[in-house]
Amino acid sequence: MDNVKIIRLQSGEDIIANYKEDDESGIVHVNRPMLLFFKRLPTGKSVMMMGPWLPVELIQSNSASLYVQDILTVVSPRQ
Repeated sequence: MDNVKIIRLQSGEDIIANYKEDDESGIVHVNRPMLLFFKRLPTGKSVMMMGPWLPVELIQSNSASLYVQDILTVVSPRQ
């Protein structure tokens, strides 16, 4: 079962990914992370866009491990 979360990193990046936290090690595993960003259109409206967070063309697995201290907050997306 997917546990999709929006993760704001200490760097200010927002990513959305399948999220699994290992309480014992202080490590968070993210699978298929995508970078979230907003772009303002000439009409004045904003649109949300997503792009790969990892260089998927160069890596073997589209997953990563993060240290809990590198994460500012974790929230559930609206459905």
